[in-house]
Amino acid sequence: IRRWMNTPIAGGGHNHPNTVYKEFMAERASFVSSETLRYYTEKLEPFILWCEMHEFADITLIERSTIGAFLVYIRLGRRKHGNAPLNNGAIKLHHQTLKTLFNYTGETRSMPNEWANPVAVIKVKPGDASRAEYSNQELTKIFEIISKNDDEILRLRNIALVTVLLNSALRVSELLSMNTSDLGEDGRLTVSGKGGKRRTVTVGASGVRAVNLYLASRNEPTAHL
Repeated sequence: IRRWMNTPIAGGGHNHPNTVYKEFMAERASFVSSETLRYYTEKLEPFILWCEMHEFADITLIERSTIGAFLVYIRLGRRKHGNAPLNNGAIKLHHQTLKTLFNYTGETRSMPNEWANPVAVIKVKPGDASRAEYSNQELTKIFEIISKNDDEILRLRNIALVTVLLNSALRVSELLSMNTSDLGEDGRLTVSGKGGKRRTVTVGASGVRAVNLYLASRNEPTAHL
């Protein structure tokens, strides 16, 4: 019942928020990853359900004040675990995703010449989170913990994973999907990033050395890291 009640209705006219949302998701499915689709679903379905609750049947008529009211509503908390108010960073993600949806609306619907994206004119504070920087003591502790593993192959594998991750600032998903054939002896690594985009990062001499030591322990020159 809870899942049913948290799913937007299937019907609606051409400009109904749910119709636009379904078309938007169908188009995005052709070029974004499944993880990105889940992200869009998580951020947009609360807005579509909120529109249904307030009987907004035409997305082209939604104004700035309506978007503001929704952001106030969502800030109160719709987290999966607990009901704590959302922080600025979480609100910013909803704001950015809504902006994308309304850009799509403007591109696919007949809009008056004076129409402007109602989300774009609303300013939202950025997140409070700061980039984590490890101290030398913390890095030493990480490798001390890894070195306690009695299994040599696992120990060398974990050293290789952490060294490459720290040197390159890869996403964890990128790191886990890389193949050793993607890594050159010059320390340059080509990976498939978010949205399937290819990019090149540098893992450094220590990264190459850690990977080679791990592979030598397995006696396999080419493998999935």
